[in-house]
Amino acid sequence: MSSAIAPNGNICLTFEDTITRQLNTFAARHFSGIADGYLIGPDSVPHITICQIHHDKPQPRAFRRDLGKILAAPEPIRLETIRLRPGTHAHADHTWVEFALTSTPEWLADLKFEIETLLRTYEITSLTGCGPDYHPHLTLCRFKTAGQTANAAPNAFTIQPEQMHLALGGADANGQVPKIFWQKTFA
Repeated sequence: MSSAIAPNGNICLTFEDTITRQLNTFAARHFSGIADGYLIGPDSVPHITICQIHHDKPQPRAFRRDLGKILAAPEPIRLETIRLRPGTHAHADHTWVEFALTSTPEWLADLKFEIETLLRTYEITSLTGCGPDYHPHLTLCRFKTAGQTANAAPNAFTIQPEQMHLALGGADANGQVPKIFWQKTFA
């Protein structure tokens, strides 16, 4: 993500309520004591970013309609590898804790390509890397690096296609999605 332009929207994968509650509970149990400015939960929807976006004008209804026309054939996603990632730019004194996907599933790369094509049509800027620079993950929290460590018991979540949504939500400067404006279930 560019440090010069802040995201104000996020096209992402979100999940059915049961999965969302399980992820929120896991994050609260393991990271609520160290989180600083980012913790998934009631004010931050668990998600896997496809494209963080920046737009200067409201998105036309046609954009959401066309986003809804994009077809995808998702396969299950398994979240089991917790990764600590050092912050950069404005987040340099923080560490991010995330479930990392070991590789980008082909269906997700294809979906991202179609969404980026649509964004260009509507002149909406994508701030998320593509190809080898796209690293899908689900951020659990961010914490101040100095004097802190993050530990979590091994846990794994398998998310089935019918439990996933393609969503459009808001975004804050930390990449959190506080609210979903539109979503479509893949089932």
